[in-house]
Amino acid sequence: MLGQAILKAFNKNDSEGTSFHIIAYGRGELDITNKKSVHEKIQKLKPEVVINATGYTNVDGAETEREKAFAVNAEGVWYVAEICAQVKATLFHFSTDYIFDGKEPEGYREDDTAHINPLNVYGDSKRAGELRIENKELNYFIIRTSWLYGAGGKNFVDTLLTRARDGQMEFKVVNDQFGKPTYTGDLAEQVLWLIERRGELKSGIYHCANEINSITHSVAGISWYDFAREIFKQAHELGIIKKAPLVVPCATFEFQRPAKRPQYSVIRNTKLSPMREWKGALRDYLTGIFLDIKR
Repeated sequence: MLGQAILKAFNKNDSEGTSFHIIAYGRGELDITNKKSVHEKIQKLKPEVVINATGYTNVDGAETEREKAFAVNAEGVWYVAEICAQVKATLFHFSTDYIFDGKEPEGYREDDTAHINPLNVYGDSKRAGELRIENKELNYFIIRTSWLYGAGGKNFVDTLLTRARDGQMEFKVVNDQFGKPTYTGDLAEQVLWLIERRGELKSGIYHCANEINSITHSVAGISWYDFAREIFKQAHELGIIKKAPLVVPCATFEFQRPAKRPQYSVIRNTKLSPMREWKGALRDYLTGIFLDIKR
C-alpha cells in the first residue's frame, strides 16, 4: 500500500521534470529477513537512498506471531541499516504511533521518550526496529505515521466501504481511541520532499500525518467513530454508496481485540510544514475510488 503510493509519487515527479532512478523490490523479490540477500542486493546497487516500506502490520496477528513480527520489523530492519551504513546510503524507514503508551491526550512530539511504552507486540517490534537504526552510524529518517489508508492494501476505509456496498447498514465503531488518519498518497509526497532535502535536514525521527482541525475537536485527534462517520458522509456525497449507514459509537471494552490499543496515539509534527487537513485527503482518496467505479 505505502510502497505503491511512493512509486506513484516518484513517477509523477519524473513526469514533471525531476528524474530519479528507482529500483523497487516486491516481497517476492527481496525477503527482508534474509540477511545475505538484503546485503548482496544493496551492496551491488550502492544506492544513495534506501526506502524500507515493508513491514509486518497485522496488529492483532502479531500477538500470536511475535517471532515473525520481530523478524520483519526489527531484525530485518537491522540488516538493512547495517548495509546502508556500509555503502553510505541514507535510510528512510517507517514506524508507528503504536510505540506510545496512549496516555497523552495532547499527542506526542518526535522527541517524546517519556511516553514510549508499546501496549502490544506490534508496537514492541516497531520500536525495536527504530532502536536498531538509531544504534547504527548512518544517515537515517525514521518516519512515524498513523492510521494509514490508501490504494493497494487492506485498510479501515476500504473495509467499511466494502461492507456498506455489500448491504451492511449499521456499524459499531469505538469512540474512545484517538489518532490521525493518514492518506498514503500524501505521505508519499512528504517522503519525496524529504528525500529531495535529505542533505539539508538532520537525521532523526519525523512525524508525518494528515492534520486535524483543533478548533473542532476537544482532543488532538479524532476517534475511529469520527473517522467512520466522515467516510460514509463523503462516500454518500460522491455516489460511492447509495445511503450512509448508521454508525453507532461504542467503548473499546465492548469491542475486544487480541492486541491492546493505545487510547491516545496522536503524533505531533514539530519539525516539518504541516501536511494537509485529513478531510481533504480523504476526499481525494474517495474521489479516486468513485472514478474507478465509474470506469
